[in-house]
Amino acid sequence: MSFALQIEKMIFTQMKEKTIHINLPKSLNELTDWQLKEVMKVVELYGSYTFKNKYRMKLITLRLLVILMLGKFTFKKLYQFFVLIKNVPLLDPVIQENIQFIFKLDELTKFPKKVKCGFLCRLYGPADRLANLTIYEFNFADLFFYEWIKTKDIAALNRLVSVLYRPKADQPTDADMRRPFVKEALPRISEKAVKIDHYTKLAIALAFGGSRVLIEKQFPQVFPKRKKTADNSGKYVLFEEIINQFVLSENKPLGNLYETQNSYMYDFLKLLNVELKNQKELERKYAK
Repeated sequence: MSFALQIEKMIFTQMKEKTIHINLPKSLNELTDWQLKEVMKVVELYGSYTFKNKYRMKLITLRLLVILMLGKFTFKKLYQFFVLIKNVPLLDPVIQENIQFIFKLDELTKFPKKVKCGFLCRLYGPADRLANLTIYEFNFADLFFYEWIKTKDIAALNRLVSVLYRPKADQPTDADMRRPFVKEALPRISEKAVKIDHYTKLAIALAFGGSRVLIEKQFPQVFPKRKKTADNSGKYVLFEEIINQFVLSENKPLGNLYETQNSYMYDFLKLLNVELKNQKELERKYAK
């Protein structure tokens, strides 16, 4: 969905006052793959949008307007772009309010559908919000995302991408275009992930982070809020350990090891969230 950015009273030489409507995206998830990649360049270069230097803010604003308005080029959009920058100050509140979403990175949940990894090489990504990820995939992706956040190591970023992006399946389904996840194939896919554009990989990582924020809100028992420490320390718990506990339990709610590993992440987390909630209620009951 787009909204109309109304620029009133545009004055041209030998022309009367006019009102034009410029359609801009209003969230990161509405951007094209090209726009998203270009936005990542701005994000990595500047990090945030809190500058005291007005000249720098004008440069960033101009660059963002080029990305947002000319993502799908038409002469009409080019005309509107020049009309806008000629008649409205770049630091005008109307413009500034409508580009702030660019830096709300935790709201990005859309993944590039496919990415280039060399000549005639394409890898296909997960559904938006990680809707078709298995818990076993999430186990590795979450670990590598955690490593990348902690260290900003490019190798961890490549591993994250190699978990989420895979070659097209011989018989793709409506639910997933990718080949089934195989842990042993990660080194081979990582070699291809190295060749993917850096800013595309950055967009993938941030889309994973944004999706994870939604998952944390949906399953608060699985992802309880923790107090932040000065050194951001804390042991990371692999989901693989929880998977094994499910398999070793008497009722085996999701089946054997293979079936549990290949259950959808959302199904697994929904069940785990209920189990943890019931466990806490029992602890409170017997603590009285």
